Amino acid sequence: MSRSPFAAYPLIKDDIVRLCTKLMAIPPCQSWIHESVVARFIGLPIGNEYGQSESLTALLACLKKGYGGDIKRGTRMSTEHDPIQLENEKNDSGVSYQMWGKKEPFTRGKDSTVPLMRRPRWFKFGDNDIPEIGQQMDIVNELIGNRGPSSLNDADPTITVYAARRRKKFYLNFYKGQEQDSVTYRNYDVPAIAAKHLWLWPEMKMKSHRIRRRSFSPED
Repeated sequence: MSRSPFAAYPLIKDDIVRLCTKLMAIPPCQSWIHESVVARFIGLPIGNEYGQSESLTALLACLKKGYGGDIKRGTRMSTEHDPIQLENEKNDSGVSYQMWGKKEPFTRGKDSTVPLMRRPRWFKFGDNDIPEIGQQMDIVNELIGNRGPSSLNDADPTITVYAARRRKKFYLNFYKGQEQDSVTYRNYDVPAIAAKHLWLWPEMKMKSHRIRRRSFSPED
């Protein structure tokens, strides 16, 4: 297995400008996005040996230099973007990423049977301040009923077993818009979680410290 970040470059070489442009044009988002979602969205290729994760690695390496390939071998292609380090969140493009979380498996090429194990990249689109990835994952885990300890505060009490079971059972119905099958989740769980993490959005204020039961839509 090649350790070069450009190993999958041949897969993206002929389409490098379109792929770079599509990545850099993703609109601002209020949450961090997992690299597998980004890779699928921009349509990164899958070869016999290398998968989308390795294609993304090659694309990021090309953006960092402003080009990929070797001029002497006739494989050099410009990204048509100025060189940019997307791992630096303070770059001027409005697009950045960081590694976060435990190692996880990434599917490789069509002929590969062993996945690539590494920490995932999480992408940020836009210049707005958004919660850190760990905070985002805390909220997600509460919404879907995972009872693991908070990634930011291990002393934080986990949700009750009863609440966790209810959330696991009904959260998909809520996000699919199946209102009749998610009344309890919508009226009890979502308001409680929103109130608990309201400090992340100081511009949002509650009229009362009492958590009110109200209907939320998935768009909320």
